[in-house]
Amino acid sequence: MVSVFKISEHIIIIALYRRKYVFQTCVIYFVTNKQKISRVIYESISQYI
Repeated sequence: MVSVFKISEHIIIIALYRRKYVFQTCVIYFVTNKQKISRVIYESISQYI
């Protein structure tokens, strides 16, 4: 079940990206990879401080 979910997840991301729904793709990526994204956001914010 988990592998099927992961595959469908990647298909959704690819489909949204191909349709150039970049914002929706980022939202899905944010939801599925919260730690990774929050770390990237933190690093980008800390550059401006």
